[in-house]
Amino acid sequence: AILTGIQDDVLKIANKLYPAAGYQLSPDYLSVAREYFLSDVQGLNYSNPSLAASTINDFVAEKTNNKIRDLISADTITDLTRLIIVNAVHFQATWKSTFTTAYEDYFKVTPDKRVKTKLMTQTGYFGYKEDPALDAKVLKMDYDKEGYSMVFILPNKEDGLQAMEAKLAETSLESILKDLRDTRVEVTIPKFKVEQTLKLKDILQKMGLKDVFSSKANLQGVANGDNLYVSDVIQKTFINVHENGTEAAAATGIIAVNYSLEVSPYIPFRADRPFTFYLIGGGGALLFNGRFQQPNGQE
Repeated sequence: AILTGIQDDVLKIANKLYPAAGYQLSPDYLSVAREYFLSDVQGLNYSNPSLAASTINDFVAEKTNNKIRDLISADTITDLTRLIIVNAVHFQATWKSTFTTAYEDYFKVTPDKRVKTKLMTQTGYFGYKEDPALDAKVLKMDYDKEGYSMVFILPNKEDGLQAMEAKLAETSLESILKDLRDTRVEVTIPKFKVEQTLKLKDILQKMGLKDVFSSKANLQGVANGDNLYVSDVIQKTFINVHENGTEAAAATGIIAVNYSLEVSPYIPFRADRPFTFYLIGGGGALLFNGRFQQPNGQE
């Protein structure tokens, strides 16, 4: 199974298919889902939307340590609903080097707006570089579990996030990380929590994925002979970065109708303004990414 090599004691992935009760999915589709994606199957009575939504949401909450709740609302389920596909991901790990100091200070939301928040500080050796092409600093902090890390990309200018992200869109994460050097850095980042719900249909259509949401969709491999199309794709994410480590979770529903004693000068990395972050897993796989723009905001 593909997921067997991805999951471990800090990263859990769960998939489940919820066809309408009595609805026959293609045997080939079921075989692939079970063999490669370890997906379970449970028929649901979609004539009772509240009960069906509750069943799905209980599964997601269980698999994400109760961090993702209410992924599917009852009003997204109709008489035409034939299949809901759910993917849930949960990650929890401690920093290889935990933060030793936390204090309140100002976060610069914009050059003219400051908000008080809790900042965390530690000094140690981390992967670091200045990136002139991005006009930004890049910091990579490892977790205790080998192969996992969080990358912070901090624009040099207080109002430089938008310009930096435009450049990031044309740059591979691999190329950004390849020149990092082990450097003694005084790291200051905010303690932050990000929660977000996205309805991805409009976004995916703007990216060119249109036919799958219309009668032009060709999903006959899912259910032999039936004219299925996708009515919506909903994703909820949760990221919590604190002194000891990080907890992250995501769920998507597709509805088919190092340490040294040497004392040396350090480089300050002070993320007291908007920045971008990436959570990276084994083999360099990108698990989550997002931006932090202001404390107590859902960014």
